[in-house]
Amino acid sequence: MRQDIVIRGTTRTGLVILLPDDLEFGVLIQRLREKLAQAGRFFQGAEATVQVGSRALSASDQDAIARILDEADMALRTVTKGGDPVAEAQAALKAAEQSRHSGTLPAAALLAESETAMVVTRTLRSGQSVRHQGDIIVLGDINPGAEVVASGHIVVMGALRGVAHAGCTGNTGAFVAAIKLRPTQLRIAHVIGRAPDEQDNLQTVPEVARVRDGMIVLETPTESKR
Repeated sequence: MRQDIVIRGTTRTGLVILLPDDLEFGVLIQRLREKLAQAGRFFQGAEATVQVGSRALSASDQDAIARILDEADMALRTVTKGGDPVAEAQAALKAAEQSRHSGTLPAAALLAESETAMVVTRTLRSGQSVRHQGDIIVLGDINPGAEVVASGHIVVMGALRGVAHAGCTGNTGAFVAAIKLRPTQLRIAHVIGRAPDEQDNLQTVPEVARVRDGMIVLETPTESKR
């Protein structure tokens, strides 16, 4: 059972806010206000669909949610009941993990249990951008000119050739992992790095980028550093 509020989606296509149905409404409202405040201006201007599980909300309850979103410069699109799309995305990721090839990143399995993970099931092309408060898993490539920004980790089950910014709210413990790590720009928190151009001709080896001693370093899944 989900114990906390989960926010997924993008500010461009609209956010989905998942509310746990085992909290007293007053506590839930306060937790939502705190969570949006912690995100700062990250969701400013976004529209949100709020999913309440099996919880029954009165008109005044829905008005309270709309006021909190308004305080964060967001707009309430609708309030719905129903299942948890995050759980569905996690199930899809686990299925992909079970049928994975030898080159798939072990790091993806670590995120399969994350309730804050957003799963993107397509290749991101030039001009496309995905932003998420949490972890992002891309089941495809990130092409040059595309951008992925996450407050948590970023895992790409393909080639990363665009821009990736993990830990965008200051989390230097975040990582970026990809089957082929060739970004035009790589950022973790405030630290900026870039893959050398001559790596393009090297054999494809899954790599994980982390911050160590104030610098971004690349490691293979076996922890050997480059």
